[in-house]
Amino acid sequence: MLFLLFILNKNEQKKIILDKEKDIIELNSKNESLSCYPNPFEKETLIKLNTTERVNLWQLNVYSEEGKLVRTEKIANSNELLFDKNNLCQGIYFYQALKDKEILGIGKFIISK
Repeated sequence: MLFLLFILNKNEQKKIILDKEKDIIELNSKNESLSCYPNPFEKETLIKLNTTERVNLWQLNVYSEEGKLVRTEKIANSNELLFDKNNLCQGIYFYQALKDKEILGIGKFIISK
């Protein structure tokens, strides 16, 4: 079992529990600030920050099932990113959006084939 913990601020945190043998994934709080479509995907997916404010600069970190940081993308003057899998293998990945070191949201996507 793998346990990842994201600290959002002093009073709030989100945890992700992954059990590879039982394929159980739990996100302990509802995440409406990020969306990813399509999910699962084969080549690319659109990741959007669902906010009414325009975010000038934010960062997307992508983590493998093992919790290893596998990709970082910096996005300027847009609330969305067309994410291409490039050299990532088939599997489950977790992602977090950050602005000024503050986590805006977290999510999970699956790369198929």
